[in-house]
Amino acid sequence: LGLPISDDLVAMVAPGGVGASAVVLAGGGAAPTFDGVSDALRVPTAQVRLFGKPDAPKKRRLGVALAGGDSVAQARVRAVEAAGKITVRFSE
Repeated sequence: LGLPISDDLVAMVAPGGVGASAVVLAGGGAAPTFDGVSDALRVPTAQVRLFGKPDAPKKRRLGVALAGGDSVAQARVRAVEAAGKITVRFSE
């Protein structure tokens, strides 16, 4: 709908605290594979969801990293760190 989403209106609640998510974006190509998932899962409380899409136009969301924390800021830092460890590669 093109409406803004405010941090004041939307909060992800995780067991024992709050949570945050960060996207895993693609650069564009066919048959994506993922490197660094095991590193992403070493971030405290991190979980990773990869969508298994067969191709990825530029800036397509191919996954998401989720993380919890004692504060939104801590959860966000963890989610961004986990997502940043994942590299999307494409067949040539």
